[in-house]
Amino acid sequence: MREMQQEVFKKAFETMIEQQLQEVRLTEFRQRLAARKRGKQEVSEGGADDDQWQSYLKRPVPATELSIRSIREAGCMLRFLVCQTSLSVSASEVLGQIAFQEHFPIDGVAQEPSKSTKPMPRWVYGLGACTAMMTVIGLTAWYQVMMVAFMEPPAIGIPP
Repeated sequence: MREMQQEVFKKAFETMIEQQLQEVRLTEFRQRLAARKRGKQEVSEGGADDDQWQSYLKRPVPATELSIRSIREAGCMLRFLVCQTSLSVSASEVLGQIAFQEHFPIDGVAQEPSKSTKPMPRWVYGLGACTAMMTVIGLTAWYQVMMVAFMEPPAIGIPP
């Protein structure tokens, strides 16, 4: 049973990696095609631009060479999946540029990490208000303790 689950995971993982790489290749092709169309509209010479376009089209698609070396589950209450893989250098660069833009420069240019455009969840505001309230209560309690400890003179003797 477990072996069958691992095979299903391996197939799904391979498919996901190939889809991500294919999407990046398709995006790059569209960008180059749009730039070529703009270039042809601006200048209709067709010399060096066509040579670059033809060399881009003739360039072979880099092989992914994905192989999953080992899979294991680790953890006590939670399940973690550790997956050791091997990829070609070009596929690794592309995946690194997708996942970690700040560490993998694209064409030698360092990239900024993508900013989230999602709104802040509503529960964060409640958590912030609760934290502020507990901070005020804690500071007030600490102030009261310090006032009693340092401001009142110690009582000497036994009261009548």
